Amino acid sequence: MPIPNLDGLLRDMRNLDNVDRAVAAAEELGRHATAEDVPLLRKLMVEGDNFFRECLGTVLAELEGPPALRFLLGLLREGRALGRDNDALGFAVTELVSAHRRDVLPTLAAMSEADSPADRRDAAWLWGFVAEVAPVEPLLRLARDPDPAVRGAAVGALGGYPGREDVFAALAAALGDP
Repeated sequence: MPIPNLDGLLRDMRNLDNVDRAVAAAEELGRHATAEDVPLLRKLMVEGDNFFRECLGTVLAELEGPPALRFLLGLLREGRALGRDNDALGFAVTELVSAHRRDVLPTLAAMSEADSPADRRDAAWLWGFVAEVAPVEPLLRLARDPDPAVRGAAVGALGGYPGREDVFAALAAALGDP
Protein backbone atom coordinates (compact mmCIF):
# COMPACT_ATOMS: atom_id res chain seq x y z
CA MET A 1 0.00 0.00 0.00
CA PRO A 2 1.53 3.36 -0.95
CA ILE A 3 2.38 5.92 1.70
CA PRO A 4 -0.60 8.29 1.94
CA ASN A 5 0.13 11.86 0.78
CA LEU A 6 3.78 11.04 0.08
CA ASP A 7 4.33 14.13 -2.08
CA GLY A 8 2.92 16.38 0.65
CA LEU A 9 5.00 14.69 3.35
CA LEU A 10 8.18 15.06 1.30
CA ARG A 11 7.38 18.72 0.60
CA ASP A 12 6.87 19.32 4.32
CA MET A 13 10.12 17.51 5.15
CA ARG A 14 12.01 19.79 2.76
CA ASN A 15 10.56 22.93 4.34
CA LEU A 16 12.95 23.48 7.20
CA ASP A 17 11.50 26.94 7.82
CA ASN A 18 8.89 25.02 9.80
CA VAL A 19 10.92 22.38 11.62
CA ASP A 20 8.00 21.14 13.71
CA ARG A 21 6.03 20.43 10.55
CA ALA A 22 9.05 18.79 8.89
CA VAL A 23 9.55 16.49 11.88
CA ALA A 24 5.85 15.66 12.01
CA ALA A 25 5.94 14.80 8.29
CA ALA A 26 8.96 12.54 8.81
CA GLU A 27 7.20 10.79 11.68
CA GLU A 28 4.06 10.36 9.57
CA LEU A 29 6.12 8.90 6.71
CA GLY A 30 7.74 6.52 9.18
CA ARG A 31 4.39 5.35 10.55
CA HIS A 32 3.15 4.39 7.10
CA ALA A 33 6.34 2.99 5.56
CA THR A 34 6.54 -0.77 5.06
CA ALA A 35 9.22 -3.17 3.89
CA GLU A 36 8.06 -2.47 0.33
CA ASP A 37 9.17 1.14 0.82
CA VAL A 38 12.80 0.28 1.66
CA PRO A 39 14.09 1.18 -1.85
CA LEU A 40 12.26 4.51 -1.66
CA LEU A 41 13.67 5.24 1.80
CA ARG A 42 17.18 4.43 0.64
CA LYS A 43 16.73 6.71 -2.38
CA LEU A 44 15.42 9.55 -0.22
CA MET A 45 18.34 9.17 2.16
CA VAL A 46 20.91 9.23 -0.63
CA GLU A 47 19.35 12.10 -2.55
CA GLY A 48 18.06 14.05 0.44
CA ASP A 49 19.85 16.29 2.82
CA ASN A 50 21.12 15.48 6.29
CA PHE A 51 17.63 16.00 7.74
CA PHE A 52 16.26 13.13 5.63
CA ARG A 53 19.09 10.88 6.76
CA GLU A 54 18.62 11.74 10.41
CA CYS A 55 14.84 11.27 10.31
CA LEU A 56 14.69 8.17 8.16
CA GLY A 57 17.65 6.21 9.55
CA THR A 58 15.67 4.62 12.36
CA VAL A 59 12.73 3.89 10.06
CA LEU A 60 15.01 2.12 7.58
CA ALA A 61 16.82 0.22 10.34
CA GLU A 62 13.53 -1.02 11.78
CA LEU A 63 12.10 -2.02 8.42
CA GLU A 64 15.17 -3.61 6.85
CA GLY A 65 17.11 -4.83 9.87
CA PRO A 66 20.73 -6.03 9.56
CA PRO A 67 20.92 -5.63 5.74
CA ALA A 68 20.67 -1.86 6.33
CA LEU A 69 23.85 -1.74 8.44
CA ARG A 70 26.45 -1.16 5.70
CA PHE A 71 24.20 1.36 3.95
CA LEU A 72 23.65 3.36 7.13
CA LEU A 73 27.34 3.26 7.98
CA GLY A 74 28.12 4.66 4.53
CA LEU A 75 25.74 7.57 5.13
CA LEU A 76 27.22 8.09 8.57
CA ARG A 77 30.71 8.33 7.09
CA GLU A 78 29.53 10.78 4.43
CA GLY A 79 27.97 12.92 7.13
CA ARG A 80 31.16 12.87 9.22
CA ALA A 81 33.17 13.95 6.19
CA LEU A 82 30.82 16.93 5.82
CA GLY A 83 31.15 17.84 9.50
CA ARG A 84 27.63 16.72 10.47
CA ASP A 85 26.95 15.52 14.00
CA ASN A 86 24.89 12.54 12.77
CA ASP A 87 23.46 11.96 16.25
CA ALA A 88 20.18 10.43 15.12
CA LEU A 89 21.82 8.38 12.39
CA GLY A 90 24.47 7.10 14.81
CA PHE A 91 21.69 6.20 17.23
CA ALA A 92 19.88 4.30 14.47
CA VAL A 93 23.04 2.29 13.77
CA THR A 94 23.72 1.45 17.42
CA GLU A 95 20.09 0.51 18.02
CA LEU A 96 20.13 -1.72 14.93
CA VAL A 97 23.28 -3.47 16.12
CA SER A 98 22.01 -3.82 19.69
CA ALA A 99 18.68 -5.25 18.54
CA HIS A 100 20.29 -7.78 16.18
CA ARG A 101 23.54 -8.72 17.95
CA ARG A 102 23.86 -12.24 16.59
CA ASP A 103 22.68 -11.34 13.09
CA VAL A 104 25.16 -8.47 12.59
CA LEU A 105 28.14 -10.33 14.05
CA PRO A 106 29.22 -11.88 10.70
CA THR A 107 29.13 -8.43 9.08
CA LEU A 108 31.16 -6.90 11.90
CA ALA A 109 33.64 -9.78 11.81
CA ALA A 110 34.17 -9.27 8.07
CA MET A 111 34.53 -5.52 8.58
CA SER A 112 37.10 -6.11 11.34
CA GLU A 113 39.35 -7.81 8.78
CA ALA A 114 38.75 -5.41 5.89
CA ASP A 115 41.49 -3.50 4.11
CA SER A 116 39.62 -0.27 4.80
CA PRO A 117 40.57 1.45 8.07
CA ALA A 118 37.08 3.00 8.12
CA ASP A 119 35.51 -0.48 8.08
CA ARG A 120 37.83 -1.70 10.83
CA ARG A 121 37.14 1.44 12.91
CA ASP A 122 33.38 1.02 12.59
CA ALA A 123 33.63 -2.69 13.39
CA ALA A 124 35.64 -1.88 16.53
CA TRP A 125 33.18 0.84 17.58
CA LEU A 126 30.17 -1.43 17.11
CA TRP A 127 31.84 -4.52 18.62
CA GLY A 128 31.13 -3.10 22.06
CA PHE A 129 27.40 -3.33 21.33
CA VAL A 130 27.66 -7.07 20.58
CA ALA A 131 30.05 -7.98 23.41
CA GLU A 132 27.44 -10.22 25.07
CA VAL A 133 27.50 -12.59 22.09
CA ALA A 134 30.91 -11.90 20.51
CA PRO A 135 34.39 -13.19 21.21
CA VAL A 136 36.88 -10.61 22.42
CA GLU A 137 39.80 -11.74 20.22
CA PRO A 138 38.93 -9.65 17.13
CA LEU A 139 38.66 -6.57 19.31
CA LEU A 140 42.00 -7.31 20.96
CA ARG A 141 43.53 -7.59 17.49
CA LEU A 142 41.98 -4.27 16.48
CA ALA A 143 43.44 -2.67 19.61
CA ARG A 144 46.85 -3.30 17.97
CA ASP A 145 45.81 -2.12 14.49
CA PRO A 146 48.25 0.13 12.58
CA ASP A 147 45.58 2.83 12.26
CA PRO A 148 45.23 5.00 15.41
CA ALA A 149 41.48 5.60 14.88
CA VAL A 150 40.90 1.84 14.76
CA ARG A 151 42.95 1.34 17.91
CA GLY A 152 41.03 4.09 19.69
CA ALA A 153 37.66 2.64 18.75
CA ALA A 154 38.75 -0.84 19.82
CA VAL A 155 40.03 0.35 23.19
CA GLY A 156 36.75 2.20 23.73
CA ALA A 157 34.78 -0.98 23.08
CA LEU A 158 36.85 -3.20 25.36
CA GLY A 159 34.76 -2.06 28.32
CA GLY A 160 32.18 -4.61 27.20
CA TYR A 161 34.51 -7.36 28.47
CA PRO A 162 35.07 -6.63 32.18
CA GLY A 163 37.23 -8.73 34.47
CA ARG A 164 39.44 -10.23 31.76
CA GLU A 165 43.22 -10.18 32.13
CA ASP A 166 43.76 -9.96 28.35
CA VAL A 167 41.47 -6.93 28.19
CA PHE A 168 43.25 -5.30 31.12
CA ALA A 169 46.59 -5.89 29.41
CA ALA A 170 45.31 -4.32 26.18
CA LEU A 171 43.97 -1.31 28.08
CA ALA A 172 47.25 -0.93 29.96
CA ALA A 173 49.16 -1.11 26.69
CA ALA A 174 46.88 1.56 25.22
CA LEU A 175 47.94 3.98 27.96
CA GLY A 176 51.31 4.28 26.23
CA ASP A 177 49.83 4.69 22.75
CA PRO A 178 50.43 8.21 21.46
